[in-house]
Amino acid sequence: MKKINLFIMAALTAMLSFSFTACSNDDDDNNAKESNYDKALSAVQSVVNETKASSKHTTAMLLVTFGSTWQAPHDTYKGVQEQFAKAFPDADVYLAFTSSICISRCAAGENTDPVNYYAPSYWLKAIGMAQYSTVCVQSLHCIPGEEFLRMRDTYVKDFHNDTDLPEAYRSSVKVYVGGPLMADEADVNTLATVLNKHFSSVAAKGVMAFMGHGNPESYNYGNGNIRYSQLEAALQKINKNYYVGTVDMKDNYVDNVIGRMHTAGFKTGAVELHPLMSIAGDHANNDMKGGVGETAKDGSWRSEMTKAGYTCPLNNCILKGLGDYTDVVDIWISHMKNALAEAPMYPEAD
Repeated sequence: MKKINLFIMAALTAMLSFSFTACSNDDDDNNAKESNYDKALSAVQSVVNETKASSKHTTAMLLVTFGSTWQAPHDTYKGVQEQFAKAFPDADVYLAFTSSICISRCAAGENTDPVNYYAPSYWLKAIGMAQYSTVCVQSLHCIPGEEFLRMRDTYVKDFHNDTDLPEAYRSSVKVYVGGPLMADEADVNTLATVLNKHFSSVAAKGVMAFMGHGNPESYNYGNGNIRYSQLEAALQKINKNYYVGTVDMKDNYVDNVIGRMHTAGFKTGAVELHPLMSIAGDHANNDMKGGVGETAKDGSWRSEMTKAGYTCPLNNCILKGLGDYTDVVDIWISHMKNALAEAPMYPEAD
């Protein structure tokens, strides 16, 4: 019996020791997470506080995008930010990434020198702590899909409900949200006109195909995917040689685009490709162009077009994002101007 009691005591001691160790590890993990959070928030606060102290502006504008780990997109974002700053000279313009993967890989210097980007939650909290009286949040997304809705219904809503900010401030700060590039069908028609201005000479000689991102069917919130079909229809009213497909939208992959081209009688000839995304990053370089070799990676748009009998060499892939065209950026800018002309999202009207 004594041996049994000793065994039980030893087992209990081991269990308690494990429990204390596990709790200690959990505490260490929580402290590390808290430290990383505080470090990021402090970095963002420094930027916001310094900017506001210098500009004396009372309006903050946060541009929100998914993000990228490629250098060219970073240059595109910088240009977009500068264009917004010119359009809204009385606002301090900031930029946020929503992709935690892009944020961490940029910080690690995956494809560029290490650079820090931060999520909208950090920027909005810092903006609130700096007591901006007007906060504008502008989407740099293309469709009213998953990413845009997360921005509007999570990040902006959480900012409005952030109890770390004084109640008096939260009840008085005016919050405006600008829609994505193709917020409605009128935007689709505007974008079609702008794209044709840039690519009419290409479409006059062969097929001009745009590759958007799209949402998988299970994530097609707000039916944003319909904008791609509407854009193709709008472009084809101008010239039948325009096509619009996606990476992730069901029934609108590259093979579906090729099928529509065959049905229309385009079975040979030149095809040029262009990303229908704010930037030309990973999807443009890999899913569209298929790498830097003369022979494209299997499954890429360039590879599939070539296998289908079209002429689509490496230099037929245009590596520019929509954010590289000032007249496209003007559409995003118009959305924020329209939002500012209407009642704010917050405070909510009585």
